[in-house]
Amino acid sequence: MKHFINLRTYTHPNPWKGKDQKEHSYYVGHEIGGLSDVAETITVDESNNFVTIREIIEEQRDENIMRRRRFYYEFIQLMQRCPNIFDHEGDALKSYRLGLLKKGLNDVEDIKLIKLSDETKPICDMVDDMFSFELVLIPTTQIHPKTGRLTDQL
Repeated sequence: MKHFINLRTYTHPNPWKGKDQKEHSYYVGHEIGGLSDVAETITVDESNNFVTIREIIEEQRDENIMRRRRFYYEFIQLMQRCPNIFDHEGDALKSYRLGLLKKGLNDVEDIKLIKLSDETKPICDMVDDMFSFELVLIPTTQIHPKTGRLTDQL
């Protein structure tokens, strides 16, 4: 059975902005950070695994040609511009992780990161209700390297 899944993104707020999130755009970018609104919707089958879902997020068929999705181009741009607060290097600068967020929740603490080892499992094994969650794309640079969480608290 086919289902629609909303896609969102998460980045830590820009550290140059301060508490009131104001900035001078001449010195820093204009990204606020945090959890985005719904940015894209994809169609998946409940038997798909997250590896297949990554392919759906990144590419779409245009007649006989596979092309990158416009959303994915924008997400690549976001990954390149977001703060690297945990000083990641190498491949981490170009990779992302997936997280699950129940619909209606908007707090970073509510995002459940999917382990890389679990990405081969069918999506129906990872979620209780296919209609009750959204998928969050998180640049690897936003994840604490020791705790594997979105915060730096141990």
